[in-house]
Amino acid sequence: MTDYFLHTGMHKTGTKFFQHKVFPNLDKVEVSYNPPKLCQLIADLLKAEPCDVDLVLDAIVKEKMRLEAGITQKVLISREIMSGDLFSFYKGYKENYTRLNRAFPEAKIIMAMRYQVDWIVSCYRETLHEHHYQTIGQFLGFEPGDDRFVKADYRDLDYSSILTQIKTLFGVENMSVFFYEDFRKDKLEMLSHISDILGVDNIPVTDDGDTIPNRGYSALAAVVSIKRYRCLKALGLDHYFVHRPIRFFGDGSIPAGFEDLSVLPKEKYWHDEFLRDNEEIRSDGYPNNLSLLERWKHKVSWRNLMKENLDKITYKDWDLLGKYRPKLNAYFKGNNNKLLELHCDVLKKAPINYTSESKG
Repeated sequence: MTDYFLHTGMHKTGTKFFQHKVFPNLDKVEVSYNPPKLCQLIADLLKAEPCDVDLVLDAIVKEKMRLEAGITQKVLISREIMSGDLFSFYKGYKENYTRLNRAFPEAKIIMAMRYQVDWIVSCYRETLHEHHYQTIGQFLGFEPGDDRFVKADYRDLDYSSILTQIKTLFGVENMSVFFYEDFRKDKLEMLSHISDILGVDNIPVTDDGDTIPNRGYSALAAVVSIKRYRCLKALGLDHYFVHRPIRFFGDGSIPAGFEDLSVLPKEKYWHDEFLRDNEEIRSDGYPNNLSLLERWKHKVSWRNLMKENLDKITYKDWDLLGKYRPKLNAYFKGNNNKLLELHCDVLKKAPINYTSESKG
C-alpha cells in the first residue's frame, strides 16, 4: 500500500526551502516527490467549481492507481495551494481540506504555522509581488483604498478552526504541525523531524549558499512600487505599464499549474482572457526552457527589477505594520493561549512570541 504525505504549507513558513533544497534530494526509488500529473490534479481539485469536482476526483483515483501499479512506496506532495487562499487568510479552508480528504482519505498531513502578525506582514509583501499596490493598512481595511486590490480581515486568520477541521477529517494521528520560528532557529532539527515522519534517512540539503527562495519585497521596494503605481495611475498610464493584479482564488483568479496536465475544461478554466506571460499561465518551457522573448519580458518586468536588482543591491526594511502592530499583537497573543490549550495534542511548546507580550 502506498503512503501519501501532503505538505500543505502554510504559505510563508519555509516551504520553498524544502521544495528547492530538500525534497528533490529524496531517494526517488523510495519516495515519489511531487509527481507532475498528481500535483496538477490537486491544483485542479482546489480550483474546480463544485460541478467539476467529481471529474477531478475520478482523475485522481486513476492517477493514484497508476502510481501504485509502479510499486511506488511513498508519495510526497508539497504545494502551498493545498492550504487555500492566503490573500483571504484562508477563509475557504473547510472546503479545501474536505476536497483533499475526499481525494486522499489515507494521507498524513504535514504543515507549519507562523506567528500570525508576522505571517500577515509576509502575506502583504506577497500581495505586492502579485501587483496589488496598496499600503498594508489598505490591505487590512484600516484605510480606504483601491477596490481593484485584495482586502483581508485579520480576524479571518483562524489557526484553531483550521486545525480542528484537519483533525476531524484526517485524525490527530495523521497530523504533524510545526512552528516556522523553530524552523528558522534550527533547520536541520526540523529536517530531522520531517525525515522521521516520512520514515526515511536524513535527507541531504542542497548547499548553494544562504539564498532565500521567494523572499518578499523589502519595505523600500514596497514604497517604491506603490509610488510608481500612483504616479502612473494619475497620468492615466497604469493600464499600459502595470500588470493587472493577480488573485489565486475566487472571481477572476488565475489558473493554477500547467494547462497541458489539467483535466479541467479548457474553455472554462484556461480561456484566452488570461495572459500567457508566465505569471498568469505558464508556458511549457517554464522555468528552465523559456524562449528569448519570455526571458526578455522577465528581465524587464517590474517584479524582476525589484527582486533581482533593488533588493539585491540594498534590502532596506522596516516595520510595515507601524501603528497597527499593537492592535494585532493584542488580538492574536490573546487568542493563542486558547489555541495552544485546545490543540495541545498536536502543538508542542510554542515559541515565546505567540503569547508573550515581551516581544511585540
